[in-house]
Amino acid sequence: MKKLSCSAMGGGDKCQEIFEGETAEELLEKATKHVMEAPIHEDLRQEMASQDEAGKAKWMESYNKLWEETLEV
Repeated sequence: MKKLSCSAMGGGDKCQEIFEGETAEELLEKATKHVMEAPIHEDLRQEMASQDEAGKAKWMESYNKLWEETLEV
C-alpha cells in the first residue's frame, strides 16, 4: 500500500488530504473522487476540464512516476 497527499498530486498547498491505495489506479480513483466533490478544488476541476489530451497524458506520466517513487507503507 502507498499513501500520497492531495498536494503532492497537484492539489495545491491548501489541501493535505491523504489517499491510500494498493495500486496506482485505486489511489487515483480515490483522489479524483475527492477533487470532484471538494469545494476547495473548484479551480482544479476547471483546470482539468480545460486540459487537452497531451496535457492529461503529461499529468498521468508525472503521477505514474510519483507512484513509482513513493515507498510502500
